[in-house]
Amino acid sequence: MKLSGLGVLGTLLLLSGCSIFQKNDIPDPNVSNTASTNLKDVADAVYNELRQINAPAPVPRVNPESVHGCSTRLVSIDLDGDVMLLIDDMVKAKYCQVRVVGKKPPQDIVLSLHYKVKPLWTVLEDAGVQMGNLGSISVGENSVVFDFTPGVQK
Repeated sequence: MKLSGLGVLGTLLLLSGCSIFQKNDIPDPNVSNTASTNLKDVADAVYNELRQINAPAPVPRVNPESVHGCSTRLVSIDLDGDVMLLIDDMVKAKYCQVRVVGKKPPQDIVLSLHYKVKPLWTVLEDAGVQMGNLGSISVGENSVVFDFTPGVQK
């Protein structure tokens, strides 16, 4: 009796999967298209925002005739290393008065400068581009200012 009851119960469980009501697993195309469109719009917005954030900053062009003072001196430099090496070399060579504003970031700001007989302002312009958002260089009539103040880069 118990054995036949278990057999009937097992058969009922197997057959309960067969139903007279058919399930509709096909998604509604209107809902699917709306979700896809919304997802695509969000993805496009994120992509455009990331492109805008990662776009290189425009490099200001200097008119050579407008440059006066110590930055017009011709220099030759061969440097691969931290920006502090450039600052030390400039202080030792006494090209211009050198000032450092702010605290240097904890990571090294590696520069690669290789110039033969070029104006100092050209070298400093390239160094400023290589420093990116970690610092800025301002050239005055008789001084050069290296600014490492966070959030104030020019």
